[in-house]
Amino acid sequence: VQFLTTNKLKLALDPDFTLLGKFRYSNTQDDNTSEELAFFTEASVGLAYRPVHFDRFNALAKYTFLDQMGPQELGQVQSFTSESDVASVEWSLDITRKLEWVDKIAFKRETELVGSLPSQTTHTLLWINRLNYNFWRKFDLAVEYRIRSQQEADDRKQGWLTELMWRPVKHFGVGAGYNFTDFSDDEFADNDYSSHGWFIRVQATY
Repeated sequence: VQFLTTNKLKLALDPDFTLLGKFRYSNTQDDNTSEELAFFTEASVGLAYRPVHFDRFNALAKYTFLDQMGPQELGQVQSFTSESDVASVEWSLDITRKLEWVDKIAFKRETELVGSLPSQTTHTLLWINRLNYNFWRKFDLAVEYRIRSQQEADDRKQGWLTELMWRPVKHFGVGAGYNFTDFSDDEFADNDYSSHGWFIRVQATY
């Protein structure tokens, strides 16, 4: 038996600032034994800044709390739970009519617990700098530099990403590129697999 609820809130504080909220909850139980098999709780709050009289700049600050326990996989005898706090800031600036600068900084604190073993807490920082250049009609060329550091493992990864995007209509684009790093730009990702190589991306805005 599974229960799921998703709730979103959007509140315009004034013409420039918008408050965003999201709450999701799910619980899965065995109907025969009443055993809890899986659950997750996700709560986030964000503040968007979109100045009406200076629309060349946009920014979003967000905090998310995530608590989850995944279902046991075949052959797994111990439960796995994780709790994380994620804070991020993203912004974009139109330097010229053809050149855009995008920046993202995110910090994640995650505590993992496997069975009766002692919990492990990690701290991860993600920093992304990106330039988008409209070089010809509806075609954009982007170059991105990423840095991901993990404090406890004393691990630091960094590298480039390039992308060519085609925008056939307003507010929609299709891109293809190559990721020279092996980690994702998603601050929630566990990066338990490599993201290195070619990719295709679809982007829509509203």
